[in-house]
Amino acid sequence: LLNVVENKEQALPESISFSDIFFQLGICYEELGRWEYSLSVYQKLLKIHEENQNLAGQVEAFRRIGRIHDKKGDWEVALSYYQRCLQIIEKHPIKNVRSRIYNNIGVIYVSKGDLEQALHYFNQTIHSVDSDMGQYDMAHAFTNMGIIANMRHDHKAALKHYHQALEIYSQRQDNSDKARVYLNIGMTQSDLKHWTESIDSFKQCLELADESEDKQLIAMAYLNTGKAYARQEEPSKANEYAIKAYRIFKRMGDELSLAEVNYVLGLIHGARDNFQGAAKYLKDSIRVNQQMDYPEGLAESCYTYADLLRENGDIEQAKEYYQKASEAFEKLKLNEEVEEIKDLINKLSQLQDSPTEETTINL
Repeated sequence: LLNVVENKEQALPESISFSDIFFQLGICYEELGRWEYSLSVYQKLLKIHEENQNLAGQVEAFRRIGRIHDKKGDWEVALSYYQRCLQIIEKHPIKNVRSRIYNNIGVIYVSKGDLEQALHYFNQTIHSVDSDMGQYDMAHAFTNMGIIANMRHDHKAALKHYHQALEIYSQRQDNSDKARVYLNIGMTQSDLKHWTESIDSFKQCLELADESEDKQLIAMAYLNTGKAYARQEEPSKANEYAIKAYRIFKRMGDELSLAEVNYVLGLIHGARDNFQGAAKYLKDSIRVNQQMDYPEGLAESCYTYADLLRENGDIEQAKEYYQKASEAFEKLKLNEEVEEIKDLINKLSQLQDSPTEETTINL
């Protein structure tokens, strides 16, 4: 339809504009994970709004372009587009925009590992809500604050924030965002090792994500279900879900999520006592997380690989990867993990210096 209309082979109905078509098409590509296609469409949308001097339209186009770059891991590029949004609304106040931009910026700082800066923007989101539609942004901010609380092991606060978000989404019958909250609740329950509650939450996420046909969220539900089973050392079930997630992320070209799949596959091979297989997948996960400068994923994969090396008797290399995990945790300002790893490395050094004392040291 777009090609036909652009080539002037058929006129648009009066009730439909080019900007409407580009906007909806961009969303479709975005939901399918076709990032380059969605970027191309949103750039065309931006050009139309610039020609028509539609400032609100320009802000939304900039925001959506920024969001795609965020999903691709191009965080500095994404921030530059969000700053362009803020520059416009500083001079030309536009309702129901500022809170959304602040939330988007906060998400990037979570990915970059700057949790304090992220919290600053999520609080800004809540205080900048200036319309009824802005309640969605408030709910998004609560969800994201829950993610940070969970990273800091404050699981009670995390669940509180998730349920604050869930209440808003439920009032507005927003099943897509409810699905994302259930995903996060499941991840927190996994961290608490409440496996039944965790799997149930992922199932609720999957049911709602299926309704909205959100491919990325469906894959995330599969991935985290697989991860929960892997952590329970149920490798067959874990592998079933991990492969489902892999197929979707592969089609989407989502490198960071594929790194997380490799992490789960590493857990699976570890549970099967396949050292070579586990090492391969964990090193692949580490490589991508390093390339994309994603400290949370890097910390997790380095720590697990170090555990694997230690269990296999390679103490020196295990210490090296514990140190890499520590540096990633330090970037996230998770000081408790940093101190625990420091203590663990010291104990391993003692083992190397006095191997006969191995049984007296509790690792």
